[in-house]
Amino acid sequence: MSHLPLFAAALSLLASPALGYREGSVQAVISGGTCNACNLQGADLFDQHLPGASLSRARLSGADMAESDLSGAIMEAVILYGTDLSRATLTDAHLRNAACAGASFEASDLTGATLHKAACQGAIFDEANLTGADLSEGTFDGALFGGSILNDANLAEADLRGADLQDALLVRADLRRADLRGALFTGADLTGANLTGANTAGADFTGALLCGSTGADGVITHC
Repeated sequence: MSHLPLFAAALSLLASPALGYREGSVQAVISGGTCNACNLQGADLFDQHLPGASLSRARLSGADMAESDLSGAIMEAVILYGTDLSRATLTDAHLRNAACAGASFEASDLTGATLHKAACQGAIFDEANLTGADLSEGTFDGALFGGSILNDANLAEADLRGADLQDALLVRADLRRADLRGALFTGADLTGANLTGANTAGADFTGALLCGSTGADGVITHC
């Protein structure tokens, strides 16, 4: 099912002047790193030093947070529709239940980050480092993970329908019961990954490394 109409509606709301951010909220984030439930839609937070920032339930759709340091940030249920977080540092950040459809995390460092039950349809994670990250039960259909690092990541029960994981590193990744229908794993490294109970209908594993991985049927591939 396409989520484009919902995403387009979110962007149209973002364009409304009535929903614009207040400069005071931006300064609150920059000076103290705390702005829970704030309206920061479209805010300029490029290259800011915000480790441990508390931004739970904040509305950050369309904001520019590229190259910012958000390591350890608390961003539970944050709204990130179309937000630019490319090349940002989000190590050990908490993004549980985040709404991040269409957001860009390209080349960002999300090592150890939590995106449990996050809704990131069509989000961009190309070349991102998600080593040990928790994406379990999240919605990532149509998302781009080309060349990303997902070693030891938890993707159990995640929705990855039609996702692009070409050339991604998924060594020892947990993909149990994940929905992988139509996903692209061409050239990916799934050494030691666990796909038990996953729905792999229409998924493309051409050229993928599967040594030591456990297939959807529970059978281990020996090389």
